[in-house]
Parts: sequence; C-alpha cells; structure tokens
Amino acid sequence: MFISTQPQGSLTACAPEIQALSHMGSKHAVLGGLLAIASRYGKVGEITALERPQNAASDHDIFLVNFEETADAIVAARKLKCHLFGFSTLLVSVPH
Repeated sequence: MFISTQPQGSLTACAPEIQALSHMGSKHAVLGGLLAIASRYGKVGEITALERPQNAASDHDIFLVNFEETADAIVAARKLKCHLFGFSTLLVSVPH
C-alpha cells in the first residue's frame, strides 16, 4: 500500500534536508545522513536502498526507511515531505 502525504504525490519533492543528502558523495554516507535525519522522528528499524537495473536511467536513489512505530513514520512523512509505503515505512527519494 502506497500512501501519499503530499498534495502532488511527487517522489522528488522531499524536504530540503533530504535533498541536501545528495552532496554527501557515497551511498554509505547518504545512508548515515538519512539515519540521522529519520532518527529525530523515532526509532528506525532498518534503512534499505532499492537497487535498480544497470540500464535504468534515474537521477534519484530510492530508500525505504522502516520505523518501529507507525505514528513516528506518519510524523516523519509529513515533516520530511515523503511518502508512506505501508504503515511504518517511508519511501525516500534522494537526488544524486
């Protein structure tokens, strides 16, 4: 189930702090920055980077941020302008 907390439903309209992760260089650094940001809203269980096929052209990396509490995920989705994937997971798009 995909739930948009944003009026336009765009995957690329995340908060400036999420967009700023694009300047971190490596995917490992982006994961660390994303964990630091998400942890402000509650306990994060896991962050997963979605892998794309080699021939897929995209200017964004996609991450799933799984919170332990649904309420924390909802608050984070609203504040970070991201989408919920299910009840406690954010779908986060980081430009690169």
